[in-house]
Amino acid sequence: MPSVSLQQTGLLTREQHRAKVIRHEAAHAVVAHLRGMSVTEIRVGDVTNDDVEALGNVSWEHSGELDLDAAAEISMAGWVSDRKWLAENGLADEAHLLSVAAESRGDIGVVYGKGGDAATVDRGVRAAEQNWPEYARYIDAVAESLDYFGGNLTPLVMRAVIRDLDRPRPASLPPVAESPAPPPAPATTATTTTTGGTDMAGIEEIILTISDTRAKSEQIQAALAQVQEWASEIAGRLHATVGQSPQSGVQQAIGAFSELSEQRITELHQLVSGAVSEIEQYGQRL
Repeated sequence: MPSVSLQQTGLLTREQHRAKVIRHEAAHAVVAHLRGMSVTEIRVGDVTNDDVEALGNVSWEHSGELDLDAAAEISMAGWVSDRKWLAENGLADEAHLLSVAAESRGDIGVVYGKGGDAATVDRGVRAAEQNWPEYARYIDAVAESLDYFGGNLTPLVMRAVIRDLDRPRPASLPPVAESPAPPPAPATTATTTTTGGTDMAGIEEIILTISDTRAKSEQIQAALAQVQEWASEIAGRLHATVGQSPQSGVQQAIGAFSELSEQRITELHQLVSGAVSEIEQYGQRL
């Protein structure tokens, strides 16, 4: 099972290093997934612990004969991510670039371990660079989720994040035409009384709120996917270890986690999706 990891460096602050590691590992995971591999682990360690040897790790499997160039691109995507991260944060000086180059030795070792050579590594770097514009939005979204879940992201959630980015979005709303000036008020005096209620928000505020609702709902869906996987795992382990117990409390516990992993979470997914769909349809009618 190929595995790529990242070692600690002393040139960045812990916060900077963790941010870089998170995107480094997200890059490995996303490229592996998009190149048809089965990602089995995405993890970022505790950067506050100086004894941690491997601060990040992504493991993946493949079926059939391995595409060595694909493996090289997966492995070297982390180094490409590091260099881009340094440039984006104004840290692409010689010392930092040499540091991330040194950190890439483990990833290069994966390529050599699968039968590659220096030319294979170079092809992997070029492919990751060339395809970065296509990968970037997936990598950023997976990195955000990896950070949100404390550095331990299940492949199920990663796939959900990627799928959601590919979900068709509603067409951009047309610009709102300016309303004609209202006619002059009549000479007579009129009195209007309003009880309760609030003024309707402006179009721009409504559109912004709908966009924020969509973004937050994506995080909710990812969190629900994580809960669903945990509940399924718990139900399976309970069934395997104490499932033969005749005690009703044990069976109720297994049933509760099974129901949570299936019906309940599915209902919540549908509830969130339905609510977002309704509010987006409302936005399109504005």
